Amino acid sequence: MDAVEFSLIGMAGVSFIAFVIVASSLLMG
Repeated sequence: MDAVEFSLIGMAGVSFIAFVIVASSLLMG
């Protein structure tokens, strides 16, 4: 795995985690 793939996977993971946090906060709120 090279740096480009690692950065793409990292950005996808961060955006997914942010989406989960926003969705859960909207559901709880």
